[in-house]
Amino acid sequence: MPQSIAPLPSRRPPAPTRSARPARAAFAGSAPIHSDTRPAPVYPCRSGNPIPRPTEERGLESEHRHLLVYCTVPDEESALRISETLVEEALAACVNIVPGLRSVYRWKGRIEHDGELLLLIKTSTDRYPALQERIVALHPYELPEIVAVPLERGLPGYLQWIDQNTHTG
Repeated sequence: MPQSIAPLPSRRPPAPTRSARPARAAFAGSAPIHSDTRPAPVYPCRSGNPIPRPTEERGLESEHRHLLVYCTVPDEESALRISETLVEEALAACVNIVPGLRSVYRWKGRIEHDGELLLLIKTSTDRYPALQERIVALHPYELPEIVAVPLERGLPGYLQWIDQNTHTG
């Protein structure tokens, strides 16, 4: 006779509601990200939770010098061709090739299901326009996924390494 297993009790106390959370510091010893005296600008997202809008006034956009670029490809041959070209031409310092991705998307009115690989591309912000242009030229898709996310923080030595390997001369 199989025994039923009771679920383990939660070890964490329930999270407070969003409005009850105090402002948090970005890092130890710094000022809170949001203060009670000057609320950050917000816009709604799908979940309904407000997300702070980056503004030049708060200095978020101007500080980002490095990007993590996401790009999906259909096969290993495309992944290697694009990755090697980007690194060789100093458009990217490093490209990670992540296999085993499964994508579900709408294309030309139909729901598609495809196996893909994900490229995680580390580059500097000033190299992005040339990087994007090069990916479009090399990519087999009619409309490749190319999405860049600014890197807010990172190991200083690693970020310097990105700079050294994406700038010639």
